[in-house]
Formats: sequence, structure tokens, C-alpha cells
Amino acid sequence: MIDIAKSFVATTDEVYRLDTEEDSDCRFFQVMADHGHYGVRKKGKSRQGIYVFTAQGEFLSSINSLSADAVLKTIKQGLAKWQQLPESEPINESVVLKPKHRWEDYCPRDKGLVLNSYSRDLMSTDNPNGDRSPFWNRDSAWFSEDEALQLIPEDVRSGKLMPGDTYLLPDVFVSRICRIHLVDAVKGQTEAFAASETVGSKITATVVERTETLLKLKLSGNTKARHSGRRDRGVETTLRGSATFDFARSRFTEFEFVALGNRWGATQFNDRRRQLEKTPIGYTFNLATPDDPIIVPGIFWAYNVSWIPRF
Repeated sequence: MIDIAKSFVATTDEVYRLDTEEDSDCRFFQVMADHGHYGVRKKGKSRQGIYVFTAQGEFLSSINSLSADAVLKTIKQGLAKWQQLPESEPINESVVLKPKHRWEDYCPRDKGLVLNSYSRDLMSTDNPNGDRSPFWNRDSAWFSEDEALQLIPEDVRSGKLMPGDTYLLPDVFVSRICRIHLVDAVKGQTEAFAASETVGSKITATVVERTETLLKLKLSGNTKARHSGRRDRGVETTLRGSATFDFARSRFTEFEFVALGNRWGATQFNDRRRQLEKTPIGYTFNLATPDDPIIVPGIFWAYNVSWIPRF
């Protein structure tokens, strides 16, 4: 797969937007995918999968499969068809596939708080040399400038809280982390929890150091989210971390924490139907850097905020 990939320009995107919107890049995909494994899109049906096509949009091959062998075969078929094509005409550079709207455009990295997030199944024993789970996933947590500044309340800014003093982080942070990011998406797409399903979760900040320019915090807390119903599921963790806020720049220069605990139950697409019992799970969060790729939160629609439009 690595060798054959050298013959392609690989890219990836969220298929729901490509399937349902009318931007130029979406229409480019739709016309091409009409010839693919699912054919012309039927209402309510996805055309997710792997597609091989030319830069001009000519369809070559496609498949939607978890089998590496089947995917490799499809890629080889597409490459073979491409090699049989005559010399391609130059790409018409006057046609600009620039979308009017992409969720990446609303990433608050410049002024807000953006955290890289990783989740992973953990070992069921304390043996550090034991087998490690191959399953992990990546996400991103976004907070606008206004939301990020709420993490440093006025009592802290004014100096009323000094080293050793503690305060609770606001609901705008705790609820979003618990509802949308401490979820079981290790093996597949999952759902957010409702606000009422995370009651009792809290994260505390302890002032470690306070100067005229910097504030250093220690983070600790316990989270629990549980959905009861046709599919009983939940995640509970113990959280530890640290953060540094630069008063001169009015932003965080360091923010990281680890959350360890258990998950149970399943959702429609997270591939846990045979693993409903409690099993260990872990999460890490760290401040995104300017060089990190912009990753839209996997369940961004559950943010329900005006600064990230749905469409």
C-alpha cells in the first residue's frame, strides 16, 4: 500500500458535506462519484469510500471496504486504467474549486484555544510490558476566544486567588469536554452525550504560580457521562493536567491533561457491539501548534455555537 501510494496524490474529506452541499468542490465529487460503487446518491444514503479518479474528475475505480486486500485491488485497478489513458490535457487552472464554506475556516487557533486530542483503548492489566491495543483515534477540541478567557475568572486576573487557591473551571469547558470529547470514538464514529447526562462532572484549577505576566495552573477532576436507554453507554475518568496563561498575550501558552478511566456500551457506528462491558480507556489533550493540521472536531455539530455554522 505504501509503495503504490507513491503513484497518487492522496487526499481525504468528510463525505457528508461532499454529498449534500453545492459548493464547486462538492459538485466535482458528486459528478465523479455518480460512477462509483454506490452510483447516483439516494436521499439519506452515503457514498463514503475510497475513490480513484483523475485530476480532471474522470472516475477510475472505487470501493467501500475495511479489507486491506480489497482496497489494494481497487487501487491497482484504478492505476491500471489511468496508465491506459492518453496524455492528459493540461488542467484548466481558471476553474477554481474553492468552497464557500468549510468548517476548518472557523478554527479559533489564532485567538482561542485549540487542543489536540487522542483516545486509546488501554491494557486491562497494570503490566507495562503487556500487549497494547492497536486501536486509537484523533480529534480536536475548539474554544473561541471568549470561551477560553472564561477559564481565567476575574478573581484570578485581579490577584485575589494566589498559589494554593482553587476554583472550578466553567461549564462551557467542562460540559464540552465531557459531552463531546471524552466519548468512546476509539474504534469508530460515536455520539455526544446530553448536558443532563454529565451532571456531577467537575474539573478544578489550582493556582501554582502567579506573576505579573504568567499564571500556572494544576488541573484535576473527575468526569462521568452516562446515557441510559435502548443503548446504555458511558465514560468515566479521572483527569490530571496543567496549563499556563500569558497575561500579556491574553492566551494560553500551555494546556495539557490526561484522562484515564473506563468506557462501556455502544453506539450505532463505534464498533463496540461485542464489547459492551467496562474496559479501560485513556485520553490525552495538548495545545495545538501553528504547524499542526486543522482538524474539525468529530462531533462539531453538538457544539451548538453561533461561531461554527452548521452549513
